[in-house]
Amino acid sequence: MAAVGDGCLASIALAVTSVVWMTRPAPASRVIRFTLPLPPGTLFNTDSAAAVSPDGRYVVFSAAGPTVTSLWLQSLDSTTARPLAGTDDANRPFWSPDSRSIVFNVRGGPMKRLDIVGGAAQVLGDIPGTSPTGGGAWGRDGSILFGTTTALYRLSDTGGTPQTLTKSDAARQETHFRFPEFLPDGKRFLYWIGSPNPDVEGTYLGSLERPNERVRIMGGKDKAIYAPPRDGEPAYLLFLRDQSLLAQRFDVDARRLDGEPIRVTDGFPTSPGSRDSFWLSDAGLLVYRIGGQNQNRKLTWIARGDGKRVDAAPEGWYQSIRISPDGKDVALDAASGVEDLWRFEFARGVRTILTDNPSRDVVPVWSPDGSRIAFMSNRTGAFQLYQRDALFTARQRATTVWETPRRSAARRVERLATAAN
Repeated sequence: MAAVGDGCLASIALAVTSVVWMTRPAPASRVIRFTLPLPPGTLFNTDSAAAVSPDGRYVVFSAAGPTVTSLWLQSLDSTTARPLAGTDDANRPFWSPDSRSIVFNVRGGPMKRLDIVGGAAQVLGDIPGTSPTGGGAWGRDGSILFGTTTALYRLSDTGGTPQTLTKSDAARQETHFRFPEFLPDGKRFLYWIGSPNPDVEGTYLGSLERPNERVRIMGGKDKAIYAPPRDGEPAYLLFLRDQSLLAQRFDVDARRLDGEPIRVTDGFPTSPGSRDSFWLSDAGLLVYRIGGQNQNRKLTWIARGDGKRVDAAPEGWYQSIRISPDGKDVALDAASGVEDLWRFEFARGVRTILTDNPSRDVVPVWSPDGSRIAFMSNRTGAFQLYQRDALFTARQRATTVWETPRRSAARRVERLATAAN
């Protein structure tokens, strides 16, 4: 028998109005909410996310079909989305300032530009080192920003070689640069830095003129996006806390948040994938994901002969499922905000946590004899490969196997998996 994860279909909800500016009575303001269905036979690809055009007319999103994952374009004056040719395996799209083009990277490949009216995608440049980790930003001066696990880069929208803006600081345990976003002056920008250190992780303010000068605006494991001033109201930052989307006044010149957060809407998933589940246009169109593969799942045994299904474990957020060599247990990473490793003993119905710390512990692999588990973790900053005894609880200290960047660690984990199987 085999263990599988039982996922659910994702959808995208649209709130069309100045949602966060509803802090005072205004007769002309209205909230219009509607759901954008996905193309038949597809699932929303939460790893590749979505983006709403600055003019609020279009939404581009990644959807996985039976054979390929690609980008789709939904015009808000149409009832159906259309696939964008030449976007197979496209990841993390973002828009040009004029809402006519998108930029995306191909998994394991270069950064590309595509005009939404048609034509072939144009290669802009190769990705230095590691793949982009979370979207990008396209400025009015033609600058494109994107981040990786090691640096934040600047690239021309006409192509060329990406230039390093700022690098990760190992002493601060910086692990990711994600979600860059230009502010209205076109020079300053927001971006998110990941770290196992909660005093480092969070949203920062930078500038093209002085990119190494970082001002931490707020902490948190999720991105924050900028909502410009509108209808006499100040600028805001939108961000997630637990399952709620909040907005708080943001003084750009003073480089600080003001006042108390305001609740915008609720019902967001609490999995790590939720950090990139909402987007906002300059025109006031808020787009957010209200479901998806990263919500709770069931672990189910499926018999090879008659296909009978039997629930094997309680519902939870599971991924990277690995069955032990003797077929009696399963190791996986589960999360309710941060990923940890767990071990299920199916015969006794017992669940045991193997790791318990603020870092991400992911991609477990059994040793051939089932006595040890190897996994990746960013507990020291960069992702490294660890191993631990499979029979002990989280109180046992894991030992480092290799200190190596995440991509190399992933390859080594897959090699171990091959050896174990």
